[in-house]
Amino acid sequence: MLRKRTRPLELVVVAVALLAVLGCPAPPSPPIPPEQELIAKGRDLFFKETFGGNGRTCGTCHPAENNFALDAAFIATLPPDHPLFVAEFTPALRNHF
Repeated sequence: MLRKRTRPLELVVVAVALLAVLGCPAPPSPPIPPEQELIAKGRDLFFKETFGGNGRTCGTCHPAENNFALDAAFIATLPPDHPLFVAEFTPALRNHF
């Protein structure tokens, strides 16, 4: 009896099918470089940390979509109850401005 010769492509297809059925663990993620961790920490501080203050973050007044700038044109687009104006609608703060 003659054996049919298996082609390399058929072997690859069978191997991929077996891995799909049996499951294949994902390769480990490469370690995050230390500077990337610091950048992520800085981003979190800038956009999430209120420092126990009036509820605003650095990003409240310096939004990325405005190139981190705080200018009159940007301020004019904000609604009256925007956190930037917290001193105007919080009586306890109004006395200090």
